[in-house]
Amino acid sequence: QQYLNIAIAATNGLRASVNHVQVEMLGEFLFSKANPLYGPSSGGTLMQFSTDGIAPSFCRFGVEGTPLPLDRCTVPPLKDVLSQSSSVGGVYAIDVYLSANEVHFDLASKFYYVTPIMLDSVTPAFGPVKGGTELELSATRNG
Repeated sequence: QQYLNIAIAATNGLRASVNHVQVEMLGEFLFSKANPLYGPSSGGTLMQFSTDGIAPSFCRFGVEGTPLPLDRCTVPPLKDVLSQSSSVGGVYAIDVYLSANEVHFDLASKFYYVTPIMLDSVTPAFGPVKGGTELELSATRNG
């Protein structure tokens, strides 16, 4: 940890006052990897991060998200962050931010919500024991 002492001087025209403030200097952390990047729309996925330099201590999902300790960086349900998420082709994503001090957050990654798939049918329903049967699947996305 590094600290910097800063003198702050103020004057009202008649006299000056000087106060000293000690500021903790934080180095940068360089984000390198988030895992996993995909998970269910119901939330609950625990994310892990790799960084160089200062290790972040907090994560946040979306600009308005609540800071979470990094060891409990659990993705919220999509319904809770829908207004902060973006969607392309029906795939929703939320920005993931990291912080070393729970005050200043930097964009680190995106998390992509995967909606569940329901298998409607498999055709044909049977085939030879040796395998080799080509299947046709019909499915719909829920959520």
